[in-house]
Amino acid sequence: MSEGANSGFAKGGHARVLASAALFAAAHGEPVQFLGLFFLGVVLAVLLWRTKRIIPSVITHVSIQRRRDLSALVYRGRATDSRVAEKQTPPRVVSTSR
Repeated sequence: MSEGANSGFAKGGHARVLASAALFAAAHGEPVQFLGLFFLGVVLAVLLWRTKRIIPSVITHVSIQRRRDLSALVYRGRATDSRVAEKQTPPRVVSTSR
């Protein structure tokens, strides 16, 4: 790597990180989540810049993705349970008094 590339933010690094984060957020195609994805893109880009390796950024991204998938799975299970509970009819009360 050249010395200019190693100087980090001194030579336009901020713009590169922001551009990378914007591309990262746009590539996910989630307009509602753009700001959160942009922030994550900044974190991943800075992690890449600081470590000079892509593996920590990839591991971080995969970890966040799996946590999100697990949360969705757990939430989906709860939603299914509540829908089943709504469909069940309460037991009929039989009056023994006449």
